[in-house]
Amino acid sequence: MNTVTNTPSSTLALLGGSPAVRDEPGDLFTWPILTVDDENAVLKVLRTRAMSGISITQQFEKEFEEWMGVRHALGFNNGTAALLAAMFAVGIGQGDELFARRPLTGPRPPPFIPWAERWFFPILIR
Repeated sequence: MNTVTNTPSSTLALLGGSPAVRDEPGDLFTWPILTVDDENAVLKVLRTRAMSGISITQQFEKEFEEWMGVRHALGFNNGTAALLAAMFAVGIGQGDELFARRPLTGPRPPPFIPWAERWFFPILIR
């Protein structure tokens, strides 16, 4: 439990004042959050040599469907593959124009929509 002060300070902690939250955050800002259950699940896959199989993914999809209360769930190997599948699912295809935020890596279109004809990146002026 974090201890928060109730009395405001006129000096920010950054400038030498008292911090508002005095307790350490623990693993709140540590990513990814791993549990013993996670470790055991990975060890089970390694020990059964099921790394290249699809049974573990199908099990995950089934459990995720139940947890979310939905009829379908698909597991992907990364976020790019998931975004690509989502674009296919909604019918984005050759000749479509997409509006997207400019990628942080540069002015090129994100690699997850290689068939898009034109990209529009909004420019925000403050």
